Amino acid sequence: MYDYDVIVIGSGPGGYVSAIKGARLGLKVACIEKDELGGICLNWGCIPTKAIIKSVDMYNELKSAKRFGLNPGNAEVNFAEIIKRSRMAAKKLSKGVEFLFKKYGVTRIKGKAKLVNDHTIEISESERIRNVTAKNIIIATGGIPASLPKISPDTDILSSKQALSLHELPESIIIIGSGAIGVEFAYILSSLGTKVYLIELLPEIIPMMDGDVSQELANQFKKVGIKIFTGTRVNDIQKVKGKLDVKMTVNGQEKTISSEKVLISIGVKGNYNGLGLEQAGVETDNGFIKVDNEYKTSVPNIYAIGDVIGPPALAHVASHEGLFVIEKLAGGNPEPVNYGAIPSVIYTKPQIASVGLTEKEAQKRGIEYHLGKFPFSANGKCVASGDIYGFVKVLFDKKDDSIIGAQIVGHEASELIHVFVSAINMRLKYKNLKDLVFAHPTASEAIHEAILASFNEQIHI
Repeated sequence: MYDYDVIVIGSGPGGYVSAIKGARLGLKVACIEKDELGGICLNWGCIPTKAIIKSVDMYNELKSAKRFGLNPGNAEVNFAEIIKRSRMAAKKLSKGVEFLFKKYGVTRIKGKAKLVNDHTIEISESERIRNVTAKNIIIATGGIPASLPKISPDTDILSSKQALSLHELPESIIIIGSGAIGVEFAYILSSLGTKVYLIELLPEIIPMMDGDVSQELANQFKKVGIKIFTGTRVNDIQKVKGKLDVKMTVNGQEKTISSEKVLISIGVKGNYNGLGLEQAGVETDNGFIKVDNEYKTSVPNIYAIGDVIGPPALAHVASHEGLFVIEKLAGGNPEPVNYGAIPSVIYTKPQIASVGLTEKEAQKRGIEYHLGKFPFSANGKCVASGDIYGFVKVLFDKKDDSIIGAQIVGHEASELIHVFVSAINMRLKYKNLKDLVFAHPTASEAIHEAILASFNEQIHI
């Protein structure tokens, strides 16, 4: 007899969603968490950064208010208050998870977890150590920042979590890595007055996106003074006279730039050190836990979900992987996660959102496609609001006219993308989408125009 039907290790978006759903399905569930409920995403990632970005967006709007016939005076930045507000948002949502655990009967166990065997977990908190058992175990411990090799530790070399704990704005910062985390911090800090250098090993920033999307963001970044180095390899970071010197190779040429801080944002690896995987027989591969298509590890009753099993490292992916596992454990027959319809969003200005295949991916797979593209500069609502940067782009498979991918660069792309998420998930074709009616005036009309442009039937351009 086990103590629990399911024990979830980790309370991030994958862990707490799995635990709550399991309890709602009648399972006896516990969730082990050594820190605040909600994991990195809620406490030190998705939520606090978006709270900060809201402050930054408002500051930028105030600075440009004169073009709307307004004169709000001199806007001033109180960085400490911006950080304080972000911490309050994170704390409120963490308390919300605690409330939901109590509401649905999830047992919260505070402490550090270590697998003893396939059914037993050792929990250590302060000096107290005890064991709990479960019929099934779900590992949802997330990811930790990847590090650069041979770089000596320094208090001024930051992870994203450390960057969110700064008490003062740095005068200058070098950001290594231009994925979502890197470019979001570049936007935040440059907007607040920090001199930002952005370094990317590959030929374009946000290299997971198409070239025209990357170029649009690069153009906006250059307008606000962000210095971008692409095709650049970092060789070393050294402390010299209170500054950090980053030695790098740019297009075959050696170069050194200096800044007060350095932020390393080159991706994540699985967070499983000290978890006792080897002792329990759980296998890993290239920094992540190995799982099958039902998220089973090499030990049949131990599952793993989210960032700890590898990309895509997205909170909503972890949640849906967790839902699949817990519904399966409760005797259900859940639909597999449709990885072809997973949206990803970057909260810069302009925002960037993508779902399905990019042009690069379609070309790599040898898929011939219809391409439709429509700029927000030709959209009535965006002209009225002044948000004329960016575009909507959509791809249809020439084989059957089904939608296979979309990208949006522009104001509120994070909200607009879900039209395409639904369309791709439902495998809709051009004929299903061309006659949709979008309210006027709205930015979403650009979606309709991009769809029409795929078959050269656009109206407003």
